Amino acid sequence: MPKGTLDGFGASFAFTRNSNSAYRAVNQILAAGGTVSAEGSDFFAALDRAKLDPILQSNNVNATAKNSNTAKPLKAARVGLYRPWTASMDEGWTRWIFEQYALPFTSLYNNDIVAGRLRARFDTIVIPDIASRQILEGHRAGTIPERYAGGLGEPGTASLREFVEEGGTLVTLNGSSLFAIDEFHLPVSNVLATVKPTEFSASGCLVRIQLRDTANPLVAGLAKEPAVMFERSPAFETKTGFKGTVLATYPKDRNPLLSGFLLGPEKIQGKIAALDVELGKGHVILLGFRPQWRGQSYGAYKFLFNALYK
Repeated sequence: MPKGTLDGFGASFAFTRNSNSAYRAVNQILAAGGTVSAEGSDFFAALDRAKLDPILQSNNVNATAKNSNTAKPLKAARVGLYRPWTASMDEGWTRWIFEQYALPFTSLYNNDIVAGRLRARFDTIVIPDIASRQILEGHRAGTIPERYAGGLGEPGTASLREFVEEGGTLVTLNGSSLFAIDEFHLPVSNVLATVKPTEFSASGCLVRIQLRDTANPLVAGLAKEPAVMFERSPAFETKTGFKGTVLATYPKDRNPLLSGFLLGPEKIQGKIAALDVELGKGHVILLGFRPQWRGQSYGAYKFLFNALYK
């Protein structure tokens, strides 16, 4: 790819957020002491030209001198990534992607969460695709050294809820969204919960989803109909009392399948794929798919990246 360019002169430079590498550039600019703001599909960066130029070049990002008086200032959120003692492949891939995109984060183990006071340390906590039982119970006591036994349990769950209610953002990927729904009693249901395997099955396929509000910062830079990895995933409906925003749905009038095998597509047609649920002063972002699937689903990364800035 050609190296990025820096055109014009001014205090601020604009570049599109449509590429994933733009987010790596943002993280590096913030780490270098620069400032970044966002408006629509653009980032606006201010940093000494001698430092900004090599960052843009290495990330293949083209920027042009431009100011905005209405762009929202961003700061790198203090990110915690849940890392259970029961090894999680999805956590490993999430951690790897954060490292590749120069995004600072802290691994959070069970005791870190149970200890509480999370809001004082973090703005956003990410739980990768992990089953609820694994999150809550972990390794059974007596089968492993004591320090690695157990899961979050009720104390850890209460700490996470307190974190959100005090203004934090909890991002749940695929199966872990069911943990948040059940344990926080969110007014959201999984429409596939009681569907029989003979009626619906999707062990791993690419499906099309549709953005509901392209102006929402949580979906900025994404295609209007992104392809996402659906792997034993949930699909959502909201209940009475829901407060928040539906981010994306499955097409209502056609089969969402793009590649692979999907039995019973009508079970998810028109249902919700991703949403932002308000809880207290904070938010729970439910992504009913794996946006960072094995480090390969580049077109869906921004569902995760956009949730990591304040």
